[in-house]
Amino acid sequence: MTEPTPNNMTHTRNNLDRSSSPYLLQHSDNPVWWQEWTSEVTNLALQENKPMLVSVGYSTCHWCHVMAAEAFSDMETARYLNDNYVCIKIDREQRPDIDQYMMHFMQAQSGSGGWPLNVFLTPDAKPVLAVTYAPVKSEGNRMSFMEIAIRVNEYLKAGTDKIHPFDAIENDPPPVAESELTRDIAAYYDDESAGFGNGQKFPPHSILLYLLYHLSVKDDEEVKKITTSTLDAIMTRGLTDHLQGGIFRYCVDRKWTIPHFEKMLYDQALALWTFSLAYKVTGKPDYKKMAGKILKCLDECFEKDGLYLTAFNADTDHHE
Repeated sequence: MTEPTPNNMTHTRNNLDRSSSPYLLQHSDNPVWWQEWTSEVTNLALQENKPMLVSVGYSTCHWCHVMAAEAFSDMETARYLNDNYVCIKIDREQRPDIDQYMMHFMQAQSGSGGWPLNVFLTPDAKPVLAVTYAPVKSEGNRMSFMEIAIRVNEYLKAGTDKIHPFDAIENDPPPVAESELTRDIAAYYDDESAGFGNGQKFPPHSILLYLLYHLSVKDDEEVKKITTSTLDAIMTRGLTDHLQGGIFRYCVDRKWTIPHFEKMLYDQALALWTFSLAYKVTGKPDYKKMAGKILKCLDECFEKDGLYLTAFNADTDHHE
């Protein structure tokens, strides 16, 4: 008996054990018949006239782990998905092109996004519905993942001619005067807790970089207050790892108190840029110290064999 190859492997089993992706390997024991994205697999969906489920995530994503342990490990859910869909798993770090397309669809559909990014598509790859985490069992008004899959399948059986292709065209934003942009940012500022918005607090790297460059050429007390208050909240509250240095991905509360403990390399890079620039613009020594702690974190936690890890997990045994 010969070992199946990517060109002749069976599609009635989970084939992620052959993957090179750490994320896909985390799903290799699921009873769902996951496949990697290949032309062979997408052609199979078309030939068999089966819709596709494309599920995108990455190896350190907390809610990806939860879905792997819950809905995607549930035999009843797996049987339904295997019978009615061609199921494809995507590592967003290996296929950012597919991830970006699916994320654009989700954002166009709902105005927000996140991972795991689960998209149901027609057999000819037109996206129909995108959802993030869904529980294994329905909870109140929240449908289970299987119930969502059933409803999408019933909708598709009613006729796919109603579904139009999704064109993820990104248009350049219209030009905006600097004064208008600064005014809009100030209106979005959280005067109570610093940062922006009234919900979860993500590090607003791009906004801070813009405001710092603005301060470097123009003395503006309101912008200075907004910028330094937000930098101080990031530096002194829960978003910063006060033991190992660096910053976590976000805080789950408005007051920057409780972090989501995952750490991303891109956040460290942007925070290093932000606090280095903040020290140059304001001269505040604490910002220089913060930049040094981020460098220490990169050297001690992220560096491995001359390269840097992309992220650190927030989970132990499926608990954050």
